[in-house]
Amino acid sequence: MITIEKANYILQLQREGKSRHDIKDILGYKHLDSMTKYMRKRGYKVENDIYVLNGDSCHQYSNVEVKPMATIDDNSMTNNNANNIKQDMIEIIEHKEDIFDMLKWFKSRDDNSMTEVIEVINEGIKIDLPDSETTRTTIRINKIIWEDFDKFCIENKEFNKQDLMAQALKDFMKNNN
Repeated sequence: MITIEKANYILQLQREGKSRHDIKDILGYKHLDSMTKYMRKRGYKVENDIYVLNGDSCHQYSNVEVKPMATIDDNSMTNNNANNIKQDMIEIIEHKEDIFDMLKWFKSRDDNSMTEVIEVINEGIKIDLPDSETTRTTIRINKIIWEDFDKFCIENKEFNKQDLMAQALKDFMKNNN
């Protein structure tokens, strides 16, 4: 539910005589405070146990029409009101034969004939550190080297700085022992 629609839905339920606790349960909030916080962010306050527009607020949604995202017809079928879903369905129907051809090909293929295996050897960074807790330390380092290391870490975001630093120290000690 879009936030404007949700706020208006809360107000609509309130106009229908539902209490704030009933509305909380209808919308699935665990706590009344959560729903109240939500409404406060949209410019409403609680007076006499109902939400009213806060006079100094710039959030005024009173003229927004509430439309349900889906309705259920007499045959228990869901009707979506969104035009883009209808357009997507039209495009799927237009490509029906291609889709059926792909399904037919997929179902008829023989997995045994696909025996080619491509081995990928990753010569990239390998982190091989012993299992141990981490320790916090402060070091002084050449500024240019640190900036280069920082760029290196940004380029290799799949690793964290602490592991890259530890692996670099381990490799340095191994190579210079």
